[in-house]
Amino acid sequence: MTRPVSGSDTPEHRLLLDVLDSLGAGLAFFGCDGALLHGTRAMTLLLARQPDGAALQDEVQRFADLLCGIVEGSDWRGVAGVRSLCERAVPADDGVYRLRGSYLGGTMFGLPAAILVALEPPAARGPDAEALRARWQLSERQAAVARLLAEGRTNDDIARDLGISQHTARRHTEQAMRKLGARSRAEAAAILLRG
Repeated sequence: MTRPVSGSDTPEHRLLLDVLDSLGAGLAFFGCDGALLHGTRAMTLLLARQPDGAALQDEVQRFADLLCGIVEGSDWRGVAGVRSLCERAVPADDGVYRLRGSYLGGTMFGLPAAILVALEPPAARGPDAEALRARWQLSERQAAVARLLAEGRTNDDIARDLGISQHTARRHTEQAMRKLGARSRAEAAAILLRG
C-alpha cells in the first residue's frame, strides 16, 4: 500500500514519512480526491497478515472515499488544522478492525490537505465470558462488561458496544470491578488478562 507522497523527494518529506513509519501504526494518507498518497509499513503488514487483505484494503479505500465526500460537502477545504471525522468497525476473519479517519487541512508539513485513515487491528481476545461468570460470579452483563474492560474500553465505549446507557455501563463496571477486587480499571484489566 506504500506509495510516495508527491514531493517526497525533499528531506523534510522523507523525514516525516520515516517518523510516521517508525510509529508502527497502520496509517494511510489520501488526497482529497481519494488517491492514495502514502501507506505506512505497518499498514502494509496489517493488510498482508489478514487472510483477505485485499477486501480489507478495499474497505480502507471506501472509507477514504466516504471521508473525501464529507470534506467535499463541508466548508473545511483550505482551513488549516486537524478534524476528526468518523470511525467504522470492519469485521474480518480474525476479528473486528477499526478504521478512524481525520482531515488534515491546509498545508501541513508542506503537503496539501489530506485524509488520514488509521487501521487498528482487532484487540487481543479477552477471557471467555462463561469462564468469567464461573470464576468471579459475574452476571451475564457484568461478564460482557468485564471482557470490554480487559480490552481497555471506556464506559462510553461499553455503553455504545452493548447498547446500554452510560449510567448502566458505569454501574456494571463498578459491580464487576468490586467482584474482581480491583481498585482501578487498569487493575481489573490486569486481573482479567492474567486469568
